[in-house]
Parts: sequence; C-alpha cells; structure tokens
Amino acid sequence: MSSIVQFYVIRENREYGPYTIEKMIGYLAKGNFAATDFASSDRKEWMQLSQFPELGAGFSLNLSPSTSNRDSPLVAPLRDRAISPTIVDKLGRTEKWVTLLSVLSFIFCTLMMLNGVGMLFLLSSISKAFGVVACLVFLLTGALYFYPALKLYQYGRASAKLRISKSEIDLEVALEAQRSFWAFVGKLTVLLIVIYFLVFVVLPFVLQIALLGYN
Repeated sequence: MSSIVQFYVIRENREYGPYTIEKMIGYLAKGNFAATDFASSDRKEWMQLSQFPELGAGFSLNLSPSTSNRDSPLVAPLRDRAISPTIVDKLGRTEKWVTLLSVLSFIFCTLMMLNGVGMLFLLSSISKAFGVVACLVFLLTGALYFYPALKLYQYGRASAKLRISKSEIDLEVALEAQRSFWAFVGKLTVLLIVIYFLVFVVLPFVLQIALLGYN
C-alpha cells in the first residue's frame, strides 16, 4: 500500500519527484534530503519531511544531507530554474488584494445576472420588450466582468503556489494570467473611449448639423 503514495519534495527552491515512500526513505538515508525540506503528495498541502511519520526510518539513518549526495543523479530536478525570493515576495504582497478583488467581482457578476432575471419578470408586466432589453443589459454587464474576475483569481492562485514552489513555471502561469487581465482591461478601455467619443462628440455634432439643415 505504501508504494501507492508518492512524494514531491522542494529543496533549495527546486522541486523533485515524485518518489514512493521506499525511495524517499532511501534518499533520506543517503542524505539527498533533509528533515526541514518540504514535501507533498498532492502539490497542494506542503509539510516538512519530519512531519511524515512513515518516513521515520530514513531519518534514523541520516538527518542531514552531505554535499557529495546533494547533487546525486538519483534526485533529478523537474523545474528549470528557481525564482529570486525578492520577486516571489513582491508578487506575494499582491496575492490577498487580487484574491479579494476577484471574489468581489464574482459577487458583482452574480448580482448583475440575478438583477437581470428580476428585471425581466418585473418590467414584463409593463412592457415585455423593455423587460427583455433591461434583462439583456444586466446579463451582458455581469458576463463582461466575469472574464477579468477569472483572470484575477487565476493570478492569485498562481501567486500562492509560487510562494511555495518558487519555480519559473509557476511564475510564468501567474504572469500570463496577469497579462490576460490587463490585455482585456486595455481593449475594454479603448472600446469605451470610442463609444464615449461617438456619443458625446460625434452624435451632438451630427444632431447640430441636422437641426441647422432642418431650420
């Protein structure tokens, strides 16, 4: 049964594995890993190796890795490069705010869509067409906020994972989510500027020309 469980290990900002319990005990005995290194069987919850009682046999033989065994070919890195702690810290400081904004955006999307359904039933008694139009406006507004909210949430999750793994791959995932968010915001901003220009500049000018021609 023990061979089914596999461990991923983070040592010196690099990820290794997966390894079975038997291999982990052997690596600990040879000094490839230390009791203070972090490990996980699902890459979600990470604990120090010393907190896994099933690995106790390896600790009883060797608790501190030697320099000669640290670069042993038995331990092959999966991540390309480790990220600077300064970069990880800078991104980590935005994690809570990004997660909060994403949650609030999801709530806003839900409320807008519920309001749209409510408007459909409320205004249909007065004018069915007006109720449908109002419902569509609320639904489209809610849907419009869903994509950036999703990207903010993905960025927050990737930043949280980066704090643990400190890997280049997780950094790329976080930055890609951030890029997608700002690309969407930029395109939406340009679209709104064009709409405002048409409504507040072009339309009044056209109406003025039309009124002069009418007179």
